[in-house]
Amino acid sequence: MKIGILTFHRAHNYGAVLQAYALKAFLNEMGYNNVSFIDYWPKYHDDVYRLFNIDFFKSLSIIDKIKYIIRYLLMYKRRKRRYDLFLNFIDKYLSPKTNYKNEIYDLAIYGSDQIWRNQKNIGFEGYDSVYFGDERIQAKRKITYSVSMGILCDSDDIRLILMKNIHKFNAISVRESDLLNYIVKYYNNVCQTLDPVFLIPKESWLRLIDNKKKKYENYILVYNLQSNRQVENIASRISKKTGYPIIHIVGNVIFKISHKNYYEDVGPIDFISLIYNASYVVTSSFHGTAFSLIFNKELFVSMTNNYQRVISLLNLVGLSSRFISNENEIELEYKRIAWSNTNEKLDKYIKDSKNYLLKNIN
Repeated sequence: MKIGILTFHRAHNYGAVLQAYALKAFLNEMGYNNVSFIDYWPKYHDDVYRLFNIDFFKSLSIIDKIKYIIRYLLMYKRRKRRYDLFLNFIDKYLSPKTNYKNEIYDLAIYGSDQIWRNQKNIGFEGYDSVYFGDERIQAKRKITYSVSMGILCDSDDIRLILMKNIHKFNAISVRESDLLNYIVKYYNNVCQTLDPVFLIPKESWLRLIDNKKKKYENYILVYNLQSNRQVENIASRISKKTGYPIIHIVGNVIFKISHKNYYEDVGPIDFISLIYNASYVVTSSFHGTAFSLIFNKELFVSMTNNYQRVISLLNLVGLSSRFISNENEIELEYKRIAWSNTNEKLDKYIKDSKNYLLKNIN
């Protein structure tokens, strides 16, 4: 059986490449070896991850152009290292890639990630019909797996794109509960499944980081994707209580960083390693949350937007209290997470997610 996966497999984003890796790895473990990534990667995606985005640069004011050039020159070496780490991971682990124009797949799996979101990039804005099953991807059967729309709001555009396209799929699974509740009004054959990073066991992730050395014994890891001040404040409070240093992963290199211990040239494998070896994780990231659950880390999450997906995940495993709306809600003498209960709930949803895939592959 020839299976193609359509997702954001070339994005220089930790969650994007790691969920893509996990879905293919799971299919391979189940005995499906003819699996490839459908190499749909239009210019509007590619431009986002260039070292120097010329189209974005052209859109800036003169003052902002000067700032952009200064930032680019100062950060080039570290940005280039991060860029190369992503390229190496994509080339090594997200292969083979197939030219969708020349292929007819027995099954095309759409997802995971926010492939159904409203794309707002220079050169393209709107919903990309390729991700909604249009004829450019030729497959005998099409299903989604843990597809996401990102921020969901009831609008004529969303209703139209869904009503026009959901019948193109033989089965649909979504990642977030709010999208599930929205789609069931129009389509019955839909369920909620977990992000692909949960499909493979912790041991599979640990094999990827086997040769990574720990730089710190005990630390608080901060992955603050939204530059949320509350995340920083929560980490500081924990640090004062425990005496542990704070380590920052800087996903996109910024011009000025006041933190002493920060990593801005972190590749996908380093990202997993830093979470695994942390004592605490404080994050505004969905996949920062997901890997903290996989590795049973003491976790605090704070987000200012696009938080439905994290709340949906935390609710599933009974950890809604770890989503912090107000940092003053935190009691530093809090009870530690009862991982036996959490893992039991998580294992149930992992089993259901695997069953959905295996049921709909054949």
